[in-house]
Amino acid sequence: MILLEKCRDCGIVDSFSVLTARAPRSSCKNLEVGTMPINKLITMLGTVGYDLATYHLAEKAEDVETRFFSVAVTQWFKPEAVYVLLTDQARNHENWRCCREELEQRLPAKSIHEVLIPAGKSEKELWQIFEAIEGTMSPGDTIIFDVTHGFRSLPILSLLAIAYLRQVKGVKVERVVYGAYEAKDEQKVVPVFDLTPFVGLLDWLTAAKIFMSTGDGRELAGLMESVQNQAFRSSAPNPPKQLKSLARWVHEVSQNLLLNRASQLAHSVQELQEQLSQPSLKNEVRKWLPPLVPLFSQIQQQYAPFAQDDLHTQLKVIEWYATHGHLVQAYTLAREWLVNYELRRQGKWDARADRNTRESVERDLHQAAMSTRAGDSSHNADRIAKLWDELTDYRNDIAHCGFRESPIPAATLRDKLGRIIEQLKSLLDTEVTS
Repeated sequence: MILLEKCRDCGIVDSFSVLTARAPRSSCKNLEVGTMPINKLITMLGTVGYDLATYHLAEKAEDVETRFFSVAVTQWFKPEAVYVLLTDQARNHENWRCCREELEQRLPAKSIHEVLIPAGKSEKELWQIFEAIEGTMSPGDTIIFDVTHGFRSLPILSLLAIAYLRQVKGVKVERVVYGAYEAKDEQKVVPVFDLTPFVGLLDWLTAAKIFMSTGDGRELAGLMESVQNQAFRSSAPNPPKQLKSLARWVHEVSQNLLLNRASQLAHSVQELQEQLSQPSLKNEVRKWLPPLVPLFSQIQQQYAPFAQDDLHTQLKVIEWYATHGHLVQAYTLAREWLVNYELRRQGKWDARADRNTRESVERDLHQAAMSTRAGDSSHNADRIAKLWDELTDYRNDIAHCGFRESPIPAATLRDKLGRIIEQLKSLLDTEVTS
């Protein structure tokens, strides 16, 4: 980590490395210590023999001839600081002396930092390596990562650490690069592979998982939109034109699901299904969103059951809410489902959105519940009335956030929901068998 020191009197800013415990170089005695995000290269070096080669990065006009790929990366991207992961053996090897000499020709010696790591021969040592990598980053840093000269599991561990620290420390990964020496041509020109998109793979996996497990599609929709926006900003040939439309319907499904819009949910799911079935969109996804291709069928299977606006579908949504921990939505929709059930039984299904009609049914159900409580066993809707009474109590307790004299414990509400759903199912089953 680079610490920046600012003088309280003269305003001079200086820096020193926590990793090397180097003392402040400024002659000023009144320094305040703080941190500031900077552009960093994190690289690694081993003890094997590295041959001289010419590294070629397509977007850079200049090729770089060197034994050490980190030198080429430094010349191309001009980081403010370079952190080199070294075992004790590598630190004392000729490779590091030669590499450091070349690096010091391109940036100040004070900006080059050794990061000592163990060999990674045990789980404990792997965690120590993780902590060492974490120690090189400050919140907001921009990171260029070179995995070329890593040994054993170090490149994989480093990539996972960076993916994690992107979220925890908010670091920006500008590039992940690999100098593919094994792919050199006859003139020993080595191509450089940009692995940065694969860091984003975890973003897609996380966003898709959130959408499927919680119904929140904001992250997934945002990633889709960013791909189309970036393609247009970079003037890419044949840019995608349908990804933002797909993102819109992912967002619509998400909003309707999380805000309990039962009728609107059916429509948005239908639109999403239509989008996903279009060959032109599938081609765009294969080209621009390859991480999403394997997840397509899972997303379709997850939400296809919600494409209709009927009692069976609404009950499936209630079950989904219960399974995925959305108990507030489950109880709220369960109460409305019972009103819809009565409306359909009375032949008033088409009036289910009419406020007066719904209030009339609710009054009838309330009166039936009162009669049942009073022991009037002559009422022919005794089962429905009891269920309505119970559901209303639970829903009211939730809606008032437990601000009652005897609030129902959260665990009780959770445990009761399964039985409520089974009772709702039994009402439909009775219709089928009667």
